[in-house]
Amino acid sequence: MAMITGITDALNAAGEVAGLAPLTWKIMFEGDVLLEGTHVGGVTHPDGQLLCENWGNFLGIDESSDLTGDGCRYWYGNLEDWTISLYSIHDAALYSTHYPDDPAGFPVSNSN
Repeated sequence: MAMITGITDALNAAGEVAGLAPLTWKIMFEGDVLLEGTHVGGVTHPDGQLLCENWGNFLGIDESSDLTGDGCRYWYGNLEDWTISLYSIHDAALYSTHYPDDPAGFPVSNSN
């Protein structure tokens, strides 16, 4: 747990230096390391899109176009040997029509 806290604290500290509000980070160790960031107020927070976009720019990762029209925005890329994804749901109703079994979560996608 200390390792996960250290990683997320370091990411948020770097973002703070760049003038960014912190994200909530999940770290998954399934094969590759995946760092998943969302707005601390939840994936549907009104400021989530802009915050994730700014973090994506800061981290040098691109927004994915494969979920266009699904009610969410998604940034995906690599930070050295780790994979990072950022996402925000901007239309919960539309999102839930595409992902009815996962209304507040996020579909796993590895394409950019």
